[in-house]
Amino acid sequence: MGALCLFVGLFLFIKKDIFKLFILHLFMSLAIPYNDYIYHILGVELIGIKVNYILMLLILILIFEQLYAKRFNIGVSKIDILMVFFFILICLYFLVGYYNKNPYLWFDMKVFVFFFLNYIIFRSVVNNENYIKVINVIFVSSLFYSVIVIYIYLFMKDYLPFIYGDKLFSWWGNRVTFSNVSMCLITIPLSIYCLLQNNYSNIKKFYFFLVFSLNLIAMLLSQTRTVIMMSTFNSMIVLATSIYYSIFNFKKINIKKAYRITIFVVFISISLGIFYFLDIISGTEILNNVINRFSEGQESLNVRDVSNEMAKEEIIRNIWGYGLGKEAILYNTNYSINSVGPFIDNILFTLGLKIGLLGVFMFLILLLVPLVRLFFYKNNDKILVIVIYISFILMTAILNAQIVYSVPIVLTFILFICISKINREKVIKIKGEEY
Repeated sequence: MGALCLFVGLFLFIKKDIFKLFILHLFMSLAIPYNDYIYHILGVELIGIKVNYILMLLILILIFEQLYAKRFNIGVSKIDILMVFFFILICLYFLVGYYNKNPYLWFDMKVFVFFFLNYIIFRSVVNNENYIKVINVIFVSSLFYSVIVIYIYLFMKDYLPFIYGDKLFSWWGNRVTFSNVSMCLITIPLSIYCLLQNNYSNIKKFYFFLVFSLNLIAMLLSQTRTVIMMSTFNSMIVLATSIYYSIFNFKKINIKKAYRITIFVVFISISLGIFYFLDIISGTEILNNVINRFSEGQESLNVRDVSNEMAKEEIIRNIWGYGLGKEAILYNTNYSINSVGPFIDNILFTLGLKIGLLGVFMFLILLLVPLVRLFFYKNNDKILVIVIYISFILMTAILNAQIVYSVPIVLTFILFICISKINREKVIKIKGEEY
């Protein structure tokens, strides 16, 4: 697979088709479960180098070539200036980490180089004319990701210890989960939204139904409580906004839309009931495992709380940070050390340890910029996008560190930043045949 994607990438590079090369890079990064073992068995790692990194390099070459030829006309915005200052800060803290001989220095540096280079790529490629196509890549990628997850569950469950490693397998067991599952916070509610619209053809609606169904199965197989709860909440917001704006708006009832919403809710309820019955009969017990996950104790949250508390105390002792590569310690509930790694499950405390409170403040601004811009959009659908973005940030930045340390989530976050810059009335328009 990796060789084929690289061949296609080189072909597009020779043709100088930046956008299609970018789409290939984005698809590979989002669709393939973010896991070294999966990358290896799918062959998307050649001589130790991930193919999407090579594609990224090819895109940058074309971008700088066109910038040199003055074919790109990219205006500099306030967020770009902030990103430059953040880049300078990261460079300074690389030197601090090098001086302190921090153990994860090169790991962190690779992570942030990837972040900044992809920001350059997204800012150069994504614009008013093509952003809908870019958003659609997230839908298609989530579809392929779900198929891979279902395949692993059906035919490769015995390989999970090798896929996760001993430590993660001891935590996760037979759950089939990767950081890509956080995309479901976006794709499930938006696919429901599109299913409820009048503007799509039957083929398009079948496509969105397929995305919704497979994403739902992949999310349940992950047994990730936060993603399940937030996706459910986002979906309820979709239904609520659809009812309010489409059925009761302008003091008249849209019977067709009311019928579609009712049928959808009834269909999902019946489907889940049948699925639960078949689940028990077949012995897979997928839904039962999900229910058991919610009935378990809050030990994982307590571990996060203890680790965050200890990280906070260390930040207070040195508000300027210890440099990139500073180790982050995961504690047990009895305050004994569980493990040491490059991050803990909160990006703000992780960054506080490494680049201090100034770095945390700058990153918080990056997180808030899309949210602030969304509030100024003049469209009824903005509340849906705002809720989705807030849930995305809570999941990937507050409850873990995926927003910096997971490739698919990093790219999704950068896409949020770039799309929030696009024409305020157009970007929220997700109706019609644009998808």
